[in-house]
Amino acid sequence: MNHVIYAEPETEPVTSAEVVAHSRIDDDAATAEATLITSYIKTVRTYVEQFVGPIMPQLWYGYLDEWPGDDVITIGKPRVTAISRMTYYDEDDTEYVLSADSYRLDLTDTYARIVLRENEDWPTTTLRNTNAIKILYRAGWANAAAVPADLKTAIIVGVTYLYENRIMDNGFEKAIAPFVVNYRDWGF
Repeated sequence: MNHVIYAEPETEPVTSAEVVAHSRIDDDAATAEATLITSYIKTVRTYVEQFVGPIMPQLWYGYLDEWPGDDVITIGKPRVTAISRMTYYDEDDTEYVLSADSYRLDLTDTYARIVLRENEDWPTTTLRNTNAIKILYRAGWANAAAVPADLKTAIIVGVTYLYENRIMDNGFEKAIAPFVVNYRDWGF
């Protein structure tokens, strides 16, 4: 499954104030560099998400070229919380919506699964040859309070390193690695 971000998180898991307090940035510098610090928070969060999956609530599209051979579609991102819509395209690029009544969302594993209900089948329409099935889903912890402290610390330490050094190098990776390792999604 190919994944494409549809809607970024509305908030970040840490605040500029938390970064400033950790980094011991004086008030004048914090005020002057507020925009930079805010952009670094997003940069570091998205970097960490490459290893651990979605942190804050966000919307993603997952694309498949064809229906699976069985009754299950596994979404290859952790912390999926909901399927907003499933659509598919025929060979003429006509879009159809798959009724939510025909499947259920199984959230009991690391990766959510879309499972056909009893006596349901995937549509038999001839699909276009690429990205024929589009699944809009929400993933991430519910809010900043639900994000594990280690991941928040990784982001704060990463922002501090980036602020002080203005570069994401091996030192940056070494600084955040101890906080990320327990949450790393090895299935990515």
